[in-house]
Amino acid sequence: MAADGPSKPAPKPADPKPAGPPPGSPQFASLTEVMRALERFSQADVELDAAICEDIERFFAAPLPTGDTARAVAWLDEAEVHIKDFRDSVDAMAEELLARQVDFDPSAIKAALLTDPQNAVRNELNALKGTRFAGERADWRRRIDDNLTALRDKQERQAAKLRHVVVDLPDGRVAVRPTPEWWAAYTAWHHTAFDGWRKHLGALLDDRWRKFVDKEVKNVATPLDASFSVELPPVNVDDVPDPTQRRRDPVHYRDGGIGLADSTDEDMKAPEEVFDPTTGGSRNAASLSSMVQRFGTVAVAPLGMMFSNVAVKIVSTAVVLGVGLFVNHLVTKREVDRGKVDRVAKASAAIQKSLIEDYRKRLDRHRVDVERFVRAYGSVVQQAVLDRLTLLVDAELRRRTDLVPEEKKKMTLRQKEIQRRQTLLAQVSGDLTNKVLVDLAMRRRALRDELAKQRPTG
Repeated sequence: MAADGPSKPAPKPADPKPAGPPPGSPQFASLTEVMRALERFSQADVELDAAICEDIERFFAAPLPTGDTARAVAWLDEAEVHIKDFRDSVDAMAEELLARQVDFDPSAIKAALLTDPQNAVRNELNALKGTRFAGERADWRRRIDDNLTALRDKQERQAAKLRHVVVDLPDGRVAVRPTPEWWAAYTAWHHTAFDGWRKHLGALLDDRWRKFVDKEVKNVATPLDASFSVELPPVNVDDVPDPTQRRRDPVHYRDGGIGLADSTDEDMKAPEEVFDPTTGGSRNAASLSSMVQRFGTVAVAPLGMMFSNVAVKIVSTAVVLGVGLFVNHLVTKREVDRGKVDRVAKASAAIQKSLIEDYRKRLDRHRVDVERFVRAYGSVVQQAVLDRLTLLVDAELRRRTDLVPEEKKKMTLRQKEIQRRQTLLAQVSGDLTNKVLVDLAMRRRALRDELAKQRPTG
């Protein structure tokens, strides 16, 4: 049978009902924002509290209970607690990023990277030039005095060991001199002691200046977060004249150009004491001889009165004079021998005193040479250190100057990244508050109303 009218189009099949969320996922759309937020955080490298994130993922992996309204309400209550903890963690991260944004202020990068370190280094260099080098050089006078005083004490002990020899000179005088063996040992001690002192001076200069320079270089490098190394000039102790020898021609310190010797002195020679044994200590013998001669001459007067013969007078006078001269010779020889021993002892003491006095004068002259040498070396060290530090500091400041634009660019990118993360955190926090928590509250209210209807009324 034919249709009276046009046939109606076949109805479209009804859209299938959503199958619902897959097992283990949230049961309503708003809660999926939590999972999306976690995914966005992971992509943005935002580090949240790991424990909270694990709790969120573990809790929402279980489905919303169905068929039991009371259990569903309890599940929603617990979900609200987890969501609020998660939101508090997001807000804490936002505050931390805000503080980091202040620390990463690009306008302060030049001050932190260049201006502040430059001012600090300039202050260190000015202090080094003004007072610290001067203070270190001034302290060397005390060190030199201490070392030379110790050297003089050792020399006095050597002089006290003097061994002498007595030499009769052709003109009747007597010379007291150091024995050749003792003098050779004494001069050898001098050279050994001076070589040791000179080596000690070189080592002391190198050690003290090295410690001072290392400390000051570190002070200069610290504001720049750098590590500087400065080499000291060598210490040429051969330029220090030997105080026991004739000074060499004027020399100049190789790096400083300052003269160290400007006069000439004689080499150290063996001293001697010469004296006449019949004078000085033999005054008693000379006086006795004079009295014997005088009384012997007077004694001829009585004999002249007794004998009228001229020949007899002559013979008697000769006898008296001969006896007087013989007695005078015996007395004088004994007194001379006794005085000679005393004079030799005094001469030996005088030689010791002259050795000590001569060495003291030589050390006083030597102190001038050493102080001049030390001052010259200190000036060389100061110039070398300041020149080297100036080069190192200028190179580091140039590097930092070139680095400022690049660091500002990096800082700007960091700022943008921080702002992007802050925007993301603010969006997530707002979604959690305005969507998820609101949706949870509405769903919980609906379930409670349904639960109230299920209760029997009395």
